[in-house]
Parts: sequence; structure tokens; C-alpha cells
Amino acid sequence: MKKKLLVLFLLIITAGCSRADSSILPAASAAGRTALNAGGVASMMTLLRSSGMPLASLRVAANGSLSLAARTRRDELPANTAARQVSQVDETADNPALGIISISGHVINASGSIPPQNSFIGLTIYEEEGIVSQIKIPLDRSGVFRFDLIPWNPAFSYQVSTTFNDIAFTSALIDGRLLQPGMEVNIPILVYNSSTNTEFLRALRMKVIYDFSTPGWVHVSENIIITNPTSLVIVAPGDNVPVLNYMLPKGAVNITFPDGNPSRRYRLTQDGFGDWEPVMPGNGHQVMVQYSLPFTSTWRCDLNTPIPLDSLMVVIKASGIETVSSGMQLNLIKNDPATALAVYVASGIRSEGSYSLTFTTRDHIQRVWLGILFFVASLTFALLWVIRSNRQREKARLQQPVAENQENEDTILDAIIALDDRYRHGDLSAEAYARTRWELVEKLEAMRKQNKT
Repeated sequence: MKKKLLVLFLLIITAGCSRADSSILPAASAAGRTALNAGGVASMMTLLRSSGMPLASLRVAANGSLSLAARTRRDELPANTAARQVSQVDETADNPALGIISISGHVINASGSIPPQNSFIGLTIYEEEGIVSQIKIPLDRSGVFRFDLIPWNPAFSYQVSTTFNDIAFTSALIDGRLLQPGMEVNIPILVYNSSTNTEFLRALRMKVIYDFSTPGWVHVSENIIITNPTSLVIVAPGDNVPVLNYMLPKGAVNITFPDGNPSRRYRLTQDGFGDWEPVMPGNGHQVMVQYSLPFTSTWRCDLNTPIPLDSLMVVIKASGIETVSSGMQLNLIKNDPATALAVYVASGIRSEGSYSLTFTTRDHIQRVWLGILFFVASLTFALLWVIRSNRQREKARLQQPVAENQENEDTILDAIIALDDRYRHGDLSAEAYARTRWELVEKLEAMRKQNKT
């Protein structure tokens, strides 16, 4: 019992006296410094092992002071301390432990259900260069957890995580600079039930940048922020069906994802790419993609999203490019040749809505206008030629002599009509009318027979 009390006393003094700039414990007196020599450290290690307490690395500095390196060997942990493990700092860590802290909390199901059952809770310690240490303990059925004797250094950061329905949930990142040795941190972890219904998802903002600085190419960058207003995690219906599917222009090449596409979150599809990452509640879901397209003289691009979009901004970095938009408003234009750009905006875009941009080089526009002018000139010349030809033919026809027989035939017909009128008015007797009319008819028939031959 005395040995255990002595060990506990030494550990408490060591942890409480750790300083931020070193892990050296000053000796209380000259006698203490004399006692804590190499042989004393060996005796203390023997006491630690015999007491069943976790093994701590102790060393004596040149001035005779005591150093606690806070590294614990897991194989020496008693079985009954599995839920209160001491973290083991990686031997390659740049910053040694300067004290110990405790981290506790509660896993809460924000969807209104029970917390994860038969699960584990993990603690990861980070430093600037990467992971320092990782600990995993069983999670209490009520969702309560606690990590004791955790090494502290202001250069460390801490994060607690758990898995629920095959989805990883993490706490906020704890900054070691805000902590002190002996401090206890209480932090919650929120978990959610899952659903495949994307009906309530909405894109808050979409920003698209078109860069024409490389001759013959247009480089495109798209950034979309998505909000999930529900208390459910929206997940993919299956391995072959993404949460959301995004369209890309036909002919897009060099398709990349700035976040490196960890765990194959994005996969290319026939018309674009799919996003398989679960959409957590809130506004933290971001989709970023970059690609290139060949561009020579003209190109039309259609903009659309798989979900409703609140705000759209399109930035065009180009010099010598004319842009025509459909459904968007020109918000800003800068004609400086070095940084020429134009900004178009739109809002309240439905998922089935389509907005387009048509890009055309100015030399192509000039060629088009020259073609139009040439066509108009050709059409005008052809029309004038047709009009002139018709007038010449009409003039020639009018200048041709009229056939004598045709003129006599018309005269006889007019004479017959005039004769009929005179007889109806009583100007001629029946005998004179019949004789004269017979003569005219005979003459007309004879003339027609002559014309036929």
C-alpha cells in the first residue's frame, strides 16, 4: 500500500508541475535532487511495474531535475482500465508531452433517436506534421465517454470520433493552445439517422470561373455549397447510385477534384460525375471540380444543377472574347487588357432550369459579319439582275409589231358587239342587222381558219 501511495504521490507532483516550455520537474530540494539519481529512477520504475500502474518514462536532467515523457506502453495496462486508457505518444513526435489532460463528452443522436449501441469512440491527437497518437475505447450505451491521462502539448490538437450507420462523425477540433495541464475538456458529438431522400437539399451558392488565358483552351472551375436543412444525413441509395449527379459539358477533359478525391468520393459518369459523400445537416457540404475544353472560335455552355440553386455567379477571364448570356444579368465588366473579366449573376434557379453562355472570339465575329455582308451584297446583286432582265424582256415584248390578223380579229369582234348594241336600241332593222352580222361572222371564221394554217 505504501508503494502505491508513493507512486501516486510522485505522478501527481510530476503532472501538476509540468511547464509549457519543458517537461522538467524541478526537485523540491537539494536532498530531493540527490535522491532522484539514476538508481532512484530505476527504483521508481520498479515501483510502477509492481504497483500495476501504467509505465511512464522518467529521466534525470543534468541539473538533477526529473522529466516525465508521458509515453505509456499499452501492453502494461491492466485489463480493468480499458475504458480509461493512457495515450501513447509516437516516438517520432516533434513535441514531447508537457502534461496530461482529460477529455470527456456525450454522443447525442440529433435525429431524436438513441445513441450508437455496441460502438466505439476514438480520440486522435494531431500535431502540425500529422497524427501523434490514436486511442479507441468502447462507447457507453448511454453515449457517455471519457479519456483520462491524455498527453498535452500546446502544439497538439484533439478530435473525438465515432461511427454510426457506417458514417463517421467527429467532434469539433480542440486546440491544445487553449488548454493547460490537468484541465478536463467536455465536448459533445452529434450523430444523425440517414435517408436517401434528396428532396430538401438546396445549393446555396454556385461559382463558375471560365479562364481563356491559354490559347485554344478554356479552363473551368466550379464550386458549389450545399445545405441540408433536415436532421438526417442524406446518403447514396447504393454503391452504383450517387447522392447527387452533376452534368459536365460534352468534350470536357482533364477532370480533377481539388480535394484529391479521397475514398473515391467522386466517380465519373457518362454525362459528368457523381458525388457519393453523405450530406450532413447544415451548410458544410462543398463540391469542387475543375476541367478543360478545347476552344477555337465559339462555344455554348449550359449551366444546370441537380437541386435548386439560390445564387449563381459566373466569372469570365478573357480578352478578345464576346459573351452572350441567357437567363443571367451582367453585373460587372472590366476591360483592362491585362485582367479583362466579366461577371454574370442569377438567383432563384430551379433544378430543371437551364442557363447558358455563348462565347465567341472577336475575329470569328468579324468573319461572320463579313460573311453576312457578302451574302447580302450577293443577294442584292441577284435581285437587281432579275429586275433588270424582266424589264428588258417586257420592253422587247412591247417593241415587237402586233400581228395584223390579230388586230383585225379584235376589230371584227368589237364590230359585232357594237352591231348587237345598235339592234337592241332599235337603230337597225332586223334585215340589215342579220345581213351585216352574218358578213362579220363569216369574215371572222375565215380569218381564224387562216391563222390556224
